[in-house]
Amino acid sequence: MARIEASLRQAGPAATLKRYFDCDNGIGWKLVETGDPRAVKIALAVLPVVDACYGEVMAIELGWAMSNNPALMLGYARQYPDAFADWCYPGLIEPTDAEWNAALAKAERAISGVHDPKLAAARATCLRAIVQARQGQVRP
Repeated sequence: MARIEASLRQAGPAATLKRYFDCDNGIGWKLVETGDPRAVKIALAVLPVVDACYGEVMAIELGWAMSNNPALMLGYARQYPDAFADWCYPGLIEPTDAEWNAALAKAERAISGVHDPKLAAARATCLRAIVQARQGQVRP
């Protein structure tokens, strides 16, 4: 993590993205997925320079970060209003019905467990997004 943070400071977002967030498999993705606050901060720092490949994977990983650390991720709703709803549950690439339902259930349990009044609006946004996803209005 420290190497990625140093790269971000020294080489900037584009170089860090290219080095640690390879489109196929990069160490940065797995760190973001954990919901670690430092990793999420790195992801959000490189977000402005992502292209189509990186953008799709970034949304997926930030969705996993939401399931793994919802109290942290819900706090980003105001800073990233246009992208936030895409992070409410993990995006999956061609999931089975069982995988999709399991991912939605995990996200819903995690988000429902956050009771901080400051995060209530973001929590409600995500729970609505999960309902819409279950109803088939959104599906990878």
